[in-house]
Amino acid sequence: MNKFFTFVLLLLSYFLQNSLAQEWRLLSASDAVWEYKIKGNDLWITSGSGLSRINRITGEKTIWNQLNSDMPDYFSNVLNVDSSGGIWLGSGDHSNSPLIRFNGNHFEEIPEIDGKIMNDVFDIETTPDGKVWILARTEGTTLHVFDQSQFTRISPPLGYTYHRANNDITFGISMNNHVWVVLHDPITEIYLAGEFDGQQWK
Repeated sequence: MNKFFTFVLLLLSYFLQNSLAQEWRLLSASDAVWEYKIKGNDLWITSGSGLSRINRITGEKTIWNQLNSDMPDYFSNVLNVDSSGGIWLGSGDHSNSPLIRFNGNHFEEIPEIDGKIMNDVFDIETTPDGKVWILARTEGTTLHVFDQSQFTRISPPLGYTYHRANNDITFGISMNNHVWVVLHDPITEIYLAGEFDGQQWK
């Protein structure tokens, strides 16, 4: 029995020492961090004053803002990186530039999709096939996909609307690259998760 307790104490001591030995590495942007994404060795950060790229190996930092680049708006709180390395920035705060694409040299402002002006971008998701999925507010909350050549609006299932509430997770991509979004039935007031496989609702 004493050998058993000794073994348990040694095991606990081992795990305690290892947990205390862990170190945090702190990387900072130009100011407060809104969102970040990792692509290869690069950590991309969007903040209240621009876009930052930090090399996670060397710590080298590059910052883009309205003073040193053609960035059309300093503020964005949504960020993602597509499969080709393109950076997508969005703002859900009634920004003058709700959707911005950055290729590493040039910032492109995208003020409208399908001829509809965007007021807010709530979320941006990407899939390995190069597609970029955008949940935005144009005429109500809308879902769009960009296939590297054009935007296509994805209509919700008949009788439903897309739902987006502040600070709620209502949009995501599963491991099989299907899009999941919260749907709302305005008649019954029921909310449910809808799955879109890229061609149709499941």
